[in-house]
Amino acid sequence: DNIAYRLAFNSLRETYEPLRSSLQNVLADELQDVTTHVQLARAVDSADEEKAARVASRLLAKGTAAITEVLSALNE
Repeated sequence: DNIAYRLAFNSLRETYEPLRSSLQNVLADELQDVTTHVQLARAVDSADEEKAARVASRLLAKGTAAITEVLSALNE
């Protein structure tokens, strides 16, 4: 019931929803990394903020690298 979270989530959804099918392919490594998603969920569940931050950073780095690669290719 966090209104700030809802507003942020809705903004992200509105931005990414039109690109969803394209992004699924680009972000496949991040989205399909079940092991790391489970590690993140466990860290959050146990309120281990430091571990959650490390795991989330590692997970998001996969997607960031993939998007950076696509954008670089488009610029060439």
